[in-house]
Amino acid sequence: MKYSVFIFILLNFITLSAQNHTLSGKVISLESDEPLEGCNVIVSPGDIGTATDADGKFTLKMPAGEYKISISFLGYTEYVNKIALTNNLTLGEIKLTPSAIREDEVIVTAFSEEPGIVASELKSKDLKKMPNLYSDVMRSVKILPGVTSNNELSSGYNVRGGNFNENIVYLNGFEIYRPFLLRQGMEENQTIVNPDLVDDIKFYGGAFPVQYGGKMSSVLVVDYEETNDTNYSGNIRADLLNTGASLSRKFGDLSLAAGVRYAQPGLFLNELHTSGDYKPTFFDIQVLGNYKIDETSDIDLLLVNAENGFDLTPTEWLGHFKSDRGGDVNQVAINFDGYKNYSFNTSMAGVRYKKDFSEKYHLDSKISYYKTRESEDADYTGEYWYSPDAERPNDGIDFLKSSQDIVKNSLDLNSFLTSHELTYKTDKYKLLFGTEYKYELLTDKINEFYNEEGDEALLTIPSLKKRENDYEINSLALYNGINTKIFKIVNINGGLRYAYNSLTDEHTVSPRLLVTVTPNPLHTFKFGYGHYYQSPFFHELRSFTQGEMELISQKSVHYILGWEYRFKPDFTMQAELYYKDLPRIYSFYEEQFRTIYITDKFYEGYSTGFDLQFRGQLTEDLNSWIGYSFLDTKERELGSDEDYSRRLLDQTHTIQIFLQDKMPGHKNWQSHLRLLFGSGYLYNNRKLVSGENDQLYLKVEPASKGEILNYMRADMGLSAIFTLSGGSEILVKAEVLNVFNNYNVAGYEWVQAFKDIQYPVRIPQIYSKRFFNLGVEYSF
Repeated sequence: MKYSVFIFILLNFITLSAQNHTLSGKVISLESDEPLEGCNVIVSPGDIGTATDADGKFTLKMPAGEYKISISFLGYTEYVNKIALTNNLTLGEIKLTPSAIREDEVIVTAFSEEPGIVASELKSKDLKKMPNLYSDVMRSVKILPGVTSNNELSSGYNVRGGNFNENIVYLNGFEIYRPFLLRQGMEENQTIVNPDLVDDIKFYGGAFPVQYGGKMSSVLVVDYEETNDTNYSGNIRADLLNTGASLSRKFGDLSLAAGVRYAQPGLFLNELHTSGDYKPTFFDIQVLGNYKIDETSDIDLLLVNAENGFDLTPTEWLGHFKSDRGGDVNQVAINFDGYKNYSFNTSMAGVRYKKDFSEKYHLDSKISYYKTRESEDADYTGEYWYSPDAERPNDGIDFLKSSQDIVKNSLDLNSFLTSHELTYKTDKYKLLFGTEYKYELLTDKINEFYNEEGDEALLTIPSLKKRENDYEINSLALYNGINTKIFKIVNINGGLRYAYNSLTDEHTVSPRLLVTVTPNPLHTFKFGYGHYYQSPFFHELRSFTQGEMELISQKSVHYILGWEYRFKPDFTMQAELYYKDLPRIYSFYEEQFRTIYITDKFYEGYSTGFDLQFRGQLTEDLNSWIGYSFLDTKERELGSDEDYSRRLLDQTHTIQIFLQDKMPGHKNWQSHLRLLFGSGYLYNNRKLVSGENDQLYLKVEPASKGEILNYMRADMGLSAIFTLSGGSEILVKAEVLNVFNNYNVAGYEWVQAFKDIQYPVRIPQIYSKRFFNLGVEYSF
């Protein structure tokens, strides 16, 4: 029954198309009765657009429906009107009234700056209602096409076969970093992006433009909202996991907004596989300001300070498995004694200056300082016990081994960035010239000890690491680009990006090209191409051993073909076929949920697949979408004649669903469903190695992989909005996270449970169970 519902919804997306009708008209000047060529004609919803020809005429083909049409031209008052399109419609002559041209007036161009097919977008109103852990912005990205993840505890996401280290994130134009020392993701708590301040999110899953660089897979651009309200506005919210408040107002030429968050999600973490005393805390404050200096220039300010602490006193871990020795479910229990502490503190200050020198020249200058400190402090022991019957764990219990884990790690990152971008813009094209300089000081201190003892089990190989590395990295980038339109239906966005990195002493040049063709308002086609270089940073440097190889950047080359079809004003279908060539990469594996790069050799590989998404409004003002992605990503040692093998993040099939609806007769009551399904990631097997006194130990085998079970998670929410006097609102919500209580596998614990068999048992490590969350938000 539940599958038939999804099929029914999918069919509705496809069959809601209607017969196309023609909308036409002619635009002339009220003053001279002369036709106006190059007027911008936009019909919404759907942002269907065109430009008038030399005779002032325009023609659009659209499905039946109600629309708003707007026609604008430099020096004239904008024309706006509502229309109902049931048959072919001719608007006749539309007369625009001349108006005085201000110096700061934006030139209306006949070409599209960025068609919707280029980047996926998430709106603030959808983010706030999407049920997910901590109501987190970056965790919401996992619902977008081409994005995969099998860890709801972490904000990390993977794009088209790459790991999270290959993605770059910008907040109000400033680059931000994700924590580096995370092990399972649960230590992260909230991310740095405050959902109460977000206005818009753009996500580039590949072939992103020249102004973005330094990573191989994707770009996430998050913009905060700048208030124009001269009255105080904001919100106060609270649920069982976190609280937050925001306040904004415009004082003359000065706009200010501030947000505060506090989270202590101990209730949720108590449902995790490892039981213990969880004491996570998170607090941050962010201030956003904009000051309009004059009619042609303004300045932005962003201040962030965040403190995250994660304290855990683990007590017990229980793992269940079945063996060929009988029908009973076996159990391995680990009894812990000790503590694990993690902290992540971030400060950031960014200033952005924007200046219109004239109608054609625009300057965008940014300067930022980003500082983060992470630390791990752990000292605990574990005792491993085997029980042949999980229902009666004390019957026939055997001691396997003991372990000791001591960690005293820290990471300090100081990053200074300045960039300047000059734009020259006419009604025919836009030229872009930019420069970017970044200084990064990275101090990585490692002090780890791990050991196991016992005669009844295979042991994990002992580990002792103690070192301190300081890296001082200077990066310079220069780029230029052009955006123009030819033949009225072809939009071209291309350019070159030059980069230099002092750590690798490399000079790289990256050509980028994006072509979109819109033969009519219903169809847009896309071709994207680009070279992308990723210089080594924390994860690669921590894995690197001096003398192994010369440090050098990884490289990817993107090829993308896309198609967007608007079969109804509020419904679109997007399809994208891609091939990502990986001529030089580091392979990696995971150990205790950490990404470890293999830096003693280079690999080559590829990622290919397609993304398909149906998006629209099943109910007025509520966006929904259904997506499917196919991925095939493989690698082999560079220059080898061996067959390609699957990469670790080769999640072949993924389905992303986000549905919203209103209750009949109660429009203020809304339901929200977020569902993620994915075939399994891969994991690394273990092999036996011989140590001192011929003792056998377990060691990760990067070349040997297996596939984890399928991942499926559904989060459901029910919300109600009540409008109060004065326009303020109260939103009440109830959420069920992991509705079906799926026991998704994060990885495996490897233990020898049988005395007479010299190989380990693979025991699943389970993510979070079902959790009920209640919340309320007051907006004014």
